[in-house]
This record gives sequence, C-alpha cells and structure tokens, in this order.
Amino acid sequence: MTTPMTDERLDVSGARLWLATLPDGNRAAWLRILLHEHDEIDRLRAGVEQLKAWVGDLQSGMYVNCVYCGHRYGPGETTPVSMADALKAHVEECPHHPMSALRRENERLKAKLSERGIE
Repeated sequence: MTTPMTDERLDVSGARLWLATLPDGNRAAWLRILLHEHDEIDRLRAGVEQLKAWVGDLQSGMYVNCVYCGHRYGPGETTPVSMADALKAHVEECPHHPMSALRRENERLKAKLSERGIE
C-alpha cells in the first residue's frame, strides 16, 4: 500500500478510540488490517457502482455489454452498424470470455496437429 499508515483515514470514531487503547505494536498491526479492509470496501463499492451503471445501460437499450469483462459499446456513431457484430468481434478478443479461451485452445491444438502432419 503506498498510502501512509495513519488513522486519519479511518472515519469511524469508535475505531479510533479502540486503536488508542492498544499497545503501540498492536496498534500498527490493527491499523494495517483496518486500512486494508477500508481499501477493499472502497474497491467493492466502485465495482457495485460500475455494475449499477451497466444495469442502467442494459435497461435503457443504449449499450451492449460483454457479460464477462463489462466492456460496452454504444451509443450512436461509436458503435458499428450491428450491436451483435460488435459483441461478436469483442468476444473473439475478450480475455475473460470462455469462447475466447476455447478459440485459443482450438488454435493451439490445430498447430500441434499440423506439426505432426495431420490436417
């Protein structure tokens, strides 16, 4: 964590009071744990907000999204003629989509067959 370890980031006064009662060595360890949890909560909240925006987009009909990585296309001129075509092209390259993994595995197996003279 690059942020300095200070209890100023803790916005819960009860946690500050509790930390103040601990011996110095324990205080630093618990502070690191609390700050880590705080960062994790922030990360999860950001993910929830992203998902809420995604649901809103889906319900509005303005965007098409990849359900595996969240990449979205739309609206208007930034989107190719067919949303389905845009999504199909994305699936081919999406590192999180299972079809992309299957395609890579298929190419790997074809190459092995070709090396052995089997077409």
